[in-house]
Amino acid sequence: MSHWLLDNLTEARRDALKRAARVQINRELLDAPFDEDAEFIRRTAEALEIAVLDLLLENIVDDEERLNELRHSAADAFRLLRILPMPDDAMDAGLHMLKASALAVIGDKGSDAARWLRENSWPDLPLDSSDWSQCTWATIIDIWLRLVRKDGWSDRDVVL
Repeated sequence: MSHWLLDNLTEARRDALKRAARVQINRELLDAPFDEDAEFIRRTAEALEIAVLDLLLENIVDDEERLNELRHSAADAFRLLRILPMPDDAMDAGLHMLKASALAVIGDKGSDAARWLRENSWPDLPLDSSDWSQCTWATIIDIWLRLVRKDGWSDRDVVL
């Protein structure tokens, strides 16, 4: 028994993952810029994220098949999100990194997320903003990104 959204997303998911793999290889080996349909990849990642959230709301603790479906969907969403260009706004970029990292952890790709966070520059989050709401969100994003990245004692000390 598969999730209805995942059943309808099979072809787009396969195509988006193929495009993401091509971008990843071109980036790492050729230092090539992003040259794919970002909107298609983003929409596919968002659909996978919706399926992951829906599966999380179900009681699937004892259903190994559904748990595997959850993990694979979350891991695929991470694979898609990590290759997308970072948003220009610092808060949007931080939220993008946090969403991708959370999906990676759900998909048993926490070490991949940690490496991705260590290899990419972080947005300059407004941690000292005079706007209380913005400062709070920036601090929450920063803390969770550091918890996923786990870059030695420095991240632990900053979180504490």
